[in-house]
Amino acid sequence: MYEWHGMHDTQSPQATNVPVHILYAGGGDSTVTVNQSMQRGQWNSLGVYPFISGTTGRVELSNDANGYVIADAIRW
Repeated sequence: MYEWHGMHDTQSPQATNVPVHILYAGGGDSTVTVNQSMQRGQWNSLGVYPFISGTTGRVELSNDANGYVIADAIRW
């Protein structure tokens, strides 16, 4: 699984501690912290998680962080 955060106005500080909560097959859940001030404009790995078609897996980004949070895309 990957997340993409794009280039943002460099005058506005992007968060260095964005919590990304991943809920996956079998009731699993994990939180990954992403530094969005780095690796902008590219796919960034969040890890490997099992998802099953037709189930309720999801990804949640929070703005409970120390700067601007950018939510562009998630790729499974």
